[in-house]
Amino acid sequence: MKEAVEEEFNIPGLIDLPITHVQILYESRLQAESNVCLWALTPTGTFTVKLAFEQIWELAPACPFAHFYWANYIPKKLSVFFWRSLKNTIPVDVRIQSYAINLASACVCYVQHRIESFNHLFVQSSITASLWDHFAPPFGIHREDFYDFRDLIWAWFNVVPVGSQMGCLAVFIPMVIMWEIWLERNRRIHNESPASLTSIRFKVVKWIQDINPRLKVKQSSPVIIKNFLASFHISLIHVRRKPITVLRWSTPPPGYFIINTDCASISMTAACGGVVRDNQGQIVVAFHSFYSSGTNNQVESRALMDGLALCQQIGIRRIAVRVDSSLVAGWFHAKGEIPWSLLRWWQRIRELAQDLDLFVAHVYRELNARPDRFMASMGISS
Repeated sequence: MKEAVEEEFNIPGLIDLPITHVQILYESRLQAESNVCLWALTPTGTFTVKLAFEQIWELAPACPFAHFYWANYIPKKLSVFFWRSLKNTIPVDVRIQSYAINLASACVCYVQHRIESFNHLFVQSSITASLWDHFAPPFGIHREDFYDFRDLIWAWFNVVPVGSQMGCLAVFIPMVIMWEIWLERNRRIHNESPASLTSIRFKVVKWIQDINPRLKVKQSSPVIIKNFLASFHISLIHVRRKPITVLRWSTPPPGYFIINTDCASISMTAACGGVVRDNQGQIVVAFHSFYSSGTNNQVESRALMDGLALCQQIGIRRIAVRVDSSLVAGWFHAKGEIPWSLLRWWQRIRELAQDLDLFVAHVYRELNARPDRFMASMGISS
């Protein structure tokens, strides 16, 4: 590492990516009196089996249904059951027979007792077909247009945006229908009293009524949902609009100067810029720095350090700092643990702060005026 630093990381025989990684390790090193064993993949330096596993496992292809059925508002037993159905692990008769087990098959949810396959039980059986035909038309879906289970479910999941009330129900209802069909199938197989079709419909509606208050709606639903909700005595959820907050840049107290910093990144490189103004809002000095690569928190921390160092250099001691990183503002006030990879710069920040009349506050990013962002862009292009 010492030789690499002396050569400014121009290491013959290595491509750019490993060289950049070596430079990051050097710049992120922890200054301490004794050597400490650190796990570089966590901000705290603590080793975890989970992170080690994530580094070596092979990612399976993403399932297009996953973000629908693992939604927070859906009970986990429904999500797991639907996941099993996609993996073809629901123990219907045809699935059991595929393991060379002799089994006489007769679907108990169909009048003529046909062979119980997954597609037959959850799409074509008489009870299931009646449920689909009862709940699907208000969503513009017709069971006769689909033969395959996945095609039918995909039509439900994509009928309207998921962020709307209608979109959430379009994901939830088919999963509830499948769940109730499976429960009814098991009741009949074990010779329990079969439920009527009306009773099963009522259970599905009860599921919808119970889940409706838990929905978090971000988009408006089509007008047709009102008739559907009214028929089942379900209330319409109105989209909550966030109130508009008016932001104004404010001058510092008399006798103080104010620093606004901003950061920019492009193509794996990062830089920062900042502007120092007096209490009349007039620009006193501006600065920018190029940091090569680095995380957002690292760049925000170094921007604060550079701004304080510049003020100390030109004789400004009474400073109000405004940063758009709530983490950086919190770390300055000892709120939260600073990642070990940033301790090097925060040690310098603490040293600078001892000689300054300083207070640091968080502001929204919109309050960083254009000159601040322009200086950050200058850091990238320099």
